[in-house]
Amino acid sequence: LLDLHSRLQQSPTNMKYMICLDGTEQGHKAFDFTTKLARPDDTFYLLSVIKGGQPKQDAERLMVSYEEACKQHGFPYEAMIVEGADPKEAICTMVDKYDIDTLVLGTRGRSGLKKVLLGSVSAYCVTRAGCDVLVAK
Repeated sequence: LLDLHSRLQQSPTNMKYMICLDGTEQGHKAFDFTTKLARPDDTFYLLSVIKGGQPKQDAERLMVSYEEACKQHGFPYEAMIVEGADPKEAICTMVDKYDIDTLVLGTRGRSGLKKVLLGSVSAYCVTRAGCDVLVAK
């Protein structure tokens, strides 16, 4: 982690971090981790993907709380909610669309049969996203 932090601090350009937020503790850890890693002029792209049938109001409330946190930390940000999409595919699409440098997301820590049956958003993104991926546990 120290080597990664050192490399990021020495980068000549401002970094663009996409943080996946879903209201879980792991999502909060991803945000918290990024605040410790980022420089003041780095930009946060806050992303929430809601599947069909989930209330958009929950995602909107979640975004408001993280927008406030970005303001308190002094990070420029853009917040977005994607509705009705497969989360793993939507995340990778948004990474490409916004030319993200680093994707940060949490993992629920599923293993074994649950992981095989349900899939893993973080594992999918690690192998398919067009940028570096940090997974907070």
